[in-house]
Amino acid sequence: AAPMVMEFKDWRSWGTDQAREHLIETAQRLENDDSMEPEQRAKEIKALREEWRKLAQMDPGKQRKQWKDFDKKVTAAYEPSKQHFAEQAKQRNEHLQQREAICAQLETMKTETDWSTVDWKTQYAVINERRKDWKKCGTVGHKDWKSINQRFNDAMDGLEEHLKAERERNFKERQRLMERSVALAEMEDVQAAVSEAKSLQADWQIT
Repeated sequence: AAPMVMEFKDWRSWGTDQAREHLIETAQRLENDDSMEPEQRAKEIKALREEWRKLAQMDPGKQRKQWKDFDKKVTAAYEPSKQHFAEQAKQRNEHLQQREAICAQLETMKTETDWSTVDWKTQYAVINERRKDWKKCGTVGHKDWKSINQRFNDAMDGLEEHLKAERERNFKERQRLMERSVALAEMEDVQAAVSEAKSLQADWQIT
């Protein structure tokens, strides 16, 4: 049986060599294809390397020269994807820095604002601008998103405590003005009622 086994091994080596040549040709095609999307290119190159690994396990053989050719071509084919992913990583890092700056502004606003004398309308407008800026920021890395998003929410919650207290104060003030306005209908002095109504209208301003 030994001669037959040797013959089968020869055929297997020939088959795997042919399969490797096919992978090299495919890598060459990818290298020359400028129309493929970077993500799809990366997937196909990963699949080629995985197929080569399987062939190596099946029949190591004398594949050194083929391996050098294959590795050279898939490395060159991957270069556009590599540059694309590097640019994406750079952009995600820039977006992260932008989001960190927004969080820092909100945190500073909470700690350094004199909430007893603050211009509430202006302050509320600034907070809304920071919220819009946050929505405009691009994506960040998956591992960074949870922490930076939590930081933003914590900062907004801290500011919301002050806004909520002011809203409640405004609500109570308007209730008081409404009670005063209802009483105007019972005033016998019309001129005084009109004057009081104008005063109430002037006071009907929410911060």
